[in-house]
Amino acid sequence: MNKVSVFCAGIAACLLLTSCSHQVWVKPGSTQQDFSTDNYACMQSAMASAPVTVANTAAWSGGGGNANWNSAGGNANWNGGGGQVRAKDMNQTARNQLMNACLQAKGWQLTTVKDQ
Repeated sequence: MNKVSVFCAGIAACLLLTSCSHQVWVKPGSTQQDFSTDNYACMQSAMASAPVTVANTAAWSGGGGNANWNSAGGNANWNGGGGQVRAKDMNQTARNQLMNACLQAKGWQLTTVKDQ
């Protein structure tokens, strides 16, 4: 087998393994309502600590084109050159980490469950 075949076989195996399971929050003796209550409280706490902060990010993949920024309206436009401007929530990762830590502190465990 050449390197490309081995690489493709590895990717296929990873996809097969990951597509057969999913993750769920589990807490023995708890109900779906218990999770909903704790999840909402953790979400509120995470949003207070790491509010949505949107920033424009740019990806350039070629030369040429024109970029225009309208500071009054907060709009960015890219014309030509294969570039794109995208809005990104800069605190999303921090919020996810805070949510996970909060749920764990309330006794929930993120568990991988095999699909049937």
